[in-house]
Amino acid sequence: MVFVVCYVTESKKGTGMSIKSRVVCINQFGSSSELKIEEKEIDDPGPGEILVRHTVTGLNFIDIYQRKGLLKAVTGEPPLSLGMEAAGIVEAAGQG
Repeated sequence: MVFVVCYVTESKKGTGMSIKSRVVCINQFGSSSELKIEEKEIDDPGPGEILVRHTVTGLNFIDIYQRKGLLKAVTGEPPLSLGMEAAGIVEAAGQG
């Protein structure tokens, strides 16, 4: 199963329209000064996906390694959204 997770700032679930979300991201590898909070649009979940409205999120050592570029083989190149840990409410589910 693939999870589409975000902090939903404006829910339009079930409308076929995108959902606005705030995410912590980096546009290049580097220090903590590279961390940015950006608003992105998230599509409705596809087959086998769910959309979770985060109520709690965490940035941990894995995110630090990702920000520094130590996990390039796994994460790829920026831009990247950070945050591997969260809890929340399922807003929508795709087929399956």
